[in-house]
Amino acid sequence: MKVKVNYVDAATLGRCPASVDMQTGVISINKSVWDRYDNFEKAFVIMHEVGHYVQDTDSEYEADAYALRHVYKTAPCSLKRSLRALCKIGVVDHTRLSKLYQEALKIDAADGNDIAAIELERINSNYFNHKKAETMKKDRGLEAYTKKRNIVPDYKVIRRADGDKGHGMNGIHLGGWYFSVTNILLAAIVVILLTKN
Repeated sequence: MKVKVNYVDAATLGRCPASVDMQTGVISINKSVWDRYDNFEKAFVIMHEVGHYVQDTDSEYEADAYALRHVYKTAPCSLKRSLRALCKIGVVDHTRLSKLYQEALKIDAADGNDIAAIELERINSNYFNHKKAETMKKDRGLEAYTKKRNIVPDYKVIRRADGDKGHGMNGIHLGGWYFSVTNILLAAIVVILLTKN
């Protein structure tokens, strides 16, 4: 499938790496952030946008699953790298990450990975009931609970304006965006300098 591409900048897409025009299928690539991604991540992002267009869907879950199926086995650890690609983009939606994880398990299980099949069965059968899980979290701590369940604990990915991953300790969050103290001070200095002229 030939993909039509249009290059734009951060003024159009902000920190989002790409978008697709649902009428024409043309994918807009954000040249301001595109070079931050490796070739595998770029392929995942493009196939995600193609998934929106080909399946005629606004569902991020369906587009993620489409991309995952198309990048599977194109690189070592492709299923894990797909999840990392979403985190790198800045997706912090736990439900979206969980659905992609389950889709990765389905693909891996269908390809003969017994461990993936067992994990998928455990997730689908709700192996621990809620009360037992809450008791284990309280009595033994979250680390023991997540280790027993073989799940990754929730964590928040913060993409700072300077491209560095931070812990959110030295800035503010506004509408899903994170602004570090350094960037706020730099912006204030620029505003002061511009207003003096």
